[in-house]
Amino acid sequence: MHYKHLTSDIWTPLPAHGAHGAGYKSRIVTGDSKSLVKILIFKDEKNCPHLVIYLAAKLKKEVPEITFNGLEIGIRKYNFVSQGIGDYIDLECRDKRCQKEFGEISREICWKIIEKKVSPVDAVRDVANSWRWFWGVQSKGLLSEEGQVGLFCELAVFKKICDVSPEEAIISWRGPLKETQDFITNRWAIEVKGTLRNTHTHLINGLTQLAAPGGKKLAFISFLVNKSAETSVKNLPEHILEIEQTLIKRDPDLVNKFNKLLFAYGYNKADSEEYRKCRLVYYDSRIINVDRAFPRLVSEMLKEPLNHRVSSVQYRIDLTGIEGSKFEHGRFSKFITA
Repeated sequence: MHYKHLTSDIWTPLPAHGAHGAGYKSRIVTGDSKSLVKILIFKDEKNCPHLVIYLAAKLKKEVPEITFNGLEIGIRKYNFVSQGIGDYIDLECRDKRCQKEFGEISREICWKIIEKKVSPVDAVRDVANSWRWFWGVQSKGLLSEEGQVGLFCELAVFKKICDVSPEEAIISWRGPLKETQDFITNRWAIEVKGTLRNTHTHLINGLTQLAAPGGKKLAFISFLVNKSAETSVKNLPEHILEIEQTLIKRDPDLVNKFNKLLFAYGYNKADSEEYRKCRLVYYDSRIINVDRAFPRLVSEMLKEPLNHRVSSVQYRIDLTGIEGSKFEHGRFSKFITA
């Protein structure tokens, strides 16, 4: 069975009978690449789903014992029909309400082991830590289509900054925190907008979104985005996994901070199965410095202050014909250098 089929209901048809002595019936998990690591799924007599990974004896001391909200991780000895007795890293879901999360966390671990050749111990530890913000947390629902486009575009900018400095990418991403601009560095503020329309027109929220914070310059990044059916085009979960792989090489704690920001944005990894259905790609982009010639409405342009009974202002800008550099050619080091 391919690891991409690891969803919450994949354990349902597995027999729940068996015992340590008689041996459990299991299914082998495979992938696109060959793997020497034996990975199985099974269901125990209490109907709890398990993902188990064969463990070499020399690695036993390195396996973390992890318990949180119905997820149990540790070393267990199991007897499997056709596999025999052996020691395994065991992931067990004891809370039926978390089976969707268990399917996703199992899939992610298998992807790391099979496709990325990460050691089983590191894969389990890293994925379990990255899920602490999402495991057992009730989903607020999927991001709207507009919200998914917005997150896709902000992650594209995040990746660019991350290539220069992963720490700065985490510190500067302010979109999830509902701050005025999406990224704020020492010298720059960056506002990011994406649209599924075929023109660079965007809705601006308020009189401060296009006003540079004190002492900083302001850049506006505009994306034209399309939906794609091509499997070569990444979906949101794939973009997120790619970013996590970059962050974890620098500092595993950065992954936890990144997922905290994703959670604040409204994204929940437990909904990855649905998010995988939508693949987005940008086909045009512009980075434009916001100066006096840029189309905008800010407080300093008003002859009189807004009446206190006006609670919000929205307006639309059209950037057609305004020159800017292509996003893929942008040198993002200039945005974060002191």
